Amino acid sequence: MSARRGLLDRRTLLRGAGGAAVALPVLDAMLTAGGRLPRAHAANGLPPRRLVVVFTGEGFPMDQWRPIAGTGPSDFKLSTLLAPLEAWKRQSLFIEGVPMTSSFDPAQQAQGHPAGAQAVLTGAWAGVGTSYGGGDGKMAGFSPFPSIDSIIAKASGGATRFPAYYQGVASGGTAPATRPFVADEAKGISPQNDPRAVFDQLFADFNGAATGDTLAAAQKRRADERKAVLDAVLGDMQALRCQLGADDRRRLDGHMSNVSEIQKRVSVPPPVAPSTCTKPVRPDAMDRTFANAQKVVTAQMDLMATALACDLTRVACLSISHSDADGGEVYRWLGHDTDHHNISHLMGTDPRGRLTQIGAWQAEQIAYLIKKLQASAEPNGSVFDNTAILWCSEVGNGWTHDRKAPAFNVFGSGQGYFKTGRYLNFGGGNANSHNRFLLHFLQYMGVNATAVGPAQYCQGGPLPNITTA
Repeated sequence: MSARRGLLDRRTLLRGAGGAAVALPVLDAMLTAGGRLPRAHAANGLPPRRLVVVFTGEGFPMDQWRPIAGTGPSDFKLSTLLAPLEAWKRQSLFIEGVPMTSSFDPAQQAQGHPAGAQAVLTGAWAGVGTSYGGGDGKMAGFSPFPSIDSIIAKASGGATRFPAYYQGVASGGTAPATRPFVADEAKGISPQNDPRAVFDQLFADFNGAATGDTLAAAQKRRADERKAVLDAVLGDMQALRCQLGADDRRRLDGHMSNVSEIQKRVSVPPPVAPSTCTKPVRPDAMDRTFANAQKVVTAQMDLMATALACDLTRVACLSISHSDADGGEVYRWLGHDTDHHNISHLMGTDPRGRLTQIGAWQAEQIAYLIKKLQASAEPNGSVFDNTAILWCSEVGNGWTHDRKAPAFNVFGSGQGYFKTGRYLNFGGGNANSHNRFLLHFLQYMGVNATAVGPAQYCQGGPLPNITTA
């Protein structure tokens, strides 16, 4: 195609359900004036990618969270707080120095914890509302921008029964702005705190794949869906061919041949693996207060792992308590008699090390979830191999409500998208806004987007050095 006929849309991507996405080859007609090419994912027959978001309120004591840096990003030691994750150090990515710049926008209607809670996953601010906004006299509401989980869920359409699913552990709170998950039109999303209710919603009428026969049928259905997608892709490519110049046609012909080979491979269902998706047992009724958080977390993570393995959802979110949970989250099983929020405001002077104890307990829960995902086999390894887990909080140091130096933790490479086994400090500064970090999760899940939250906070595109590409 000549320059006179115009460039192909940079978003050109032939894609479909069931995790299949086939990008066009590099064509002259796709080059921009600057020679840059759009990023695209190629169909590879792998299972679908998943995203898990685990939110824990009240921040991290940064001096106790921070890994001990060595000579380079891959040379570091885990802190005491992160020590429970030592076995997965090479499958982890620890990031700081990416401020929540957007949370300081003049439109912000909240302060402190609520301001961070509305920013951490939306890349924006708390909107005008009618509830507590952090103690400055303003009344706040949910962000006018959706959180990344909502964006991905909306873009995925009907690929799964639940585009996203939300679970909690004594989570919610009376002030909406303390909850981090936001849908379109500034509508908050309330996690389901009752594991039994989670089971009923996810599995009550689900036959699952408890036997090889039913799993084989499900796998064949997915293979048929992918074949149908590739049939459509080949048709679209053929229609595009007549618009191209001779050189581009030759490139496209070779690519069509490769797609035909993929089409043949996906027509054959993968080997049966009955253990991958088995309907779980309905949990017993249990005390859902934070005093029983140990049991509730385990039950919720068990159900989450099964829902992901059974492909009921590909976006799973868990909130352990919520931000600014004054009085409601006492870690009594760690020997505490003061709630987490008030402990977080001890100005870094806690001789009992309770914040480190809390962080280490939370890290243990992440480790438990990783093991559950690793136990579910898939053709290329395990569900964990096809998952990225984001563990985050609404502030860094809680005693200063610090939104300029928060911590972000990623576990799992997500089929090789994230370059793990590293500790990265971007050094702060508005140019390294956390919006640019959040943008990676949209691209990882195949969402064609150039911004999370307001576009001005994503200038420069996704943060560098995060991915393997």
